[in-house]
Amino acid sequence: MRRALAVLLAVPLVGLVPALTPPAVAGDDHYVAVRALDDRFTVVGEDCAGADGALPTVRIGASDTTWRGEGSARVTAPADTVGGLMVHDPHPLRGVQYGVDAVTGRAPQGRWRVEANGDVLTSDPVDLSRGDWSRVWLEDAVLHGPDGWTGSIEDYIAQFGHRGHWSAGLLTGPCLGSGEVRLDGIGTRHTLFDFEPRAWVTVRVGEAGPRYDGAITAGERFVVRAVAHRWDVATDRAERVRGADLVLQRRWTGTKRWRTVARIGTWHGTSDRSASWRAAWHRPTEVIRSGTDQQPSWAEASEPVVDGHRCHHDPDVLPFPPTCKPIRVAAGTVTITGTGGPPGAVRAKVTVRTGDFDGPRLTTRRAVVGRDGGWRVTVDTGSHDHLYLLVTTSPTSPRHELVTEDLRFPLEVR
Repeated sequence: MRRALAVLLAVPLVGLVPALTPPAVAGDDHYVAVRALDDRFTVVGEDCAGADGALPTVRIGASDTTWRGEGSARVTAPADTVGGLMVHDPHPLRGVQYGVDAVTGRAPQGRWRVEANGDVLTSDPVDLSRGDWSRVWLEDAVLHGPDGWTGSIEDYIAQFGHRGHWSAGLLTGPCLGSGEVRLDGIGTRHTLFDFEPRAWVTVRVGEAGPRYDGAITAGERFVVRAVAHRWDVATDRAERVRGADLVLQRRWTGTKRWRTVARIGTWHGTSDRSASWRAAWHRPTEVIRSGTDQQPSWAEASEPVVDGHRCHHDPDVLPFPPTCKPIRVAAGTVTITGTGGPPGAVRAKVTVRTGDFDGPRLTTRRAVVGRDGGWRVTVDTGSHDHLYLLVTTSPTSPRHELVTEDLRFPLEVR
């Protein structure tokens, strides 16, 4: 049943996952990077009745859908066939699994094929997820073998063992409503084959300058760097491709359109709006796009202050949101203030209730950080002896991002 390989290496044009270095990193020998099919794999094809049929096309390269890393394998079967990629001997014959994303079909299915001890076992159809990665396990399948044998792979091993070599694979195709699927991370619990491209490009966004605090604040300088890579088969390592024709593209947060910003590999800017960046590597025969990296524009906001009193968290109150210890204020006008930036980018909202946090709402006041870097709200206590303030801060637009927490202030009016 083993057939000659029908393999085409190709690199689709779109890459929308975070760009990573080659996944086979130190301490991670569970995943084995695969950039071309070799004797660890066989491509098989059958017609809808199970007889030998046309082989599917298997393409390995960068993909717009990946389980991990930079690429996946795309398996496309001809009409009226099923086929797939069989793996050989990633011992033991237990825990065999395939990472699968069905690209086509309303109700796509697959069918396991196992070759062991000279027997060929096939499974009942198993359901696949369309447009989403899922793990499909051989041990969950109901298998059928010679002389009417039926059972799980564990049943088969218990009865017959698995002497010598074995092969297993999940077959898909139009006969099963799954004409095209992506594979990534296939094998066993001990070894999973991670399909990776032979050429790819990465993009990284970072702060410009010697200091790095892990965040890019609004108004700070940042740098975007794109690097083209190729896999050197001779050295079995990634090599940087110098002089590659790289284009940097940006998409503002909250929009859908990508625009070309520079036809160079490195770009410096000042963060005044959050964005996503990607790079495109123009080659004579194709365009390879990187994954995306985020370029935030963090706004800043301080904790609010009530009549000059800062919040001291009350440990006896569940912190959702955090509650401050009661603050005593004089009857009349209470002033709530805070700082932030950049000007106009941060909005504060103060909700005033009587009694407790779930008491009747009296009023809601809002303020925006001004040019002086601060905001200010005043509240009249009226005739109330207890007030409850909920203070929230948020960005005024999607241009900036803000990490802050709401605060509750119980007030005792004297």
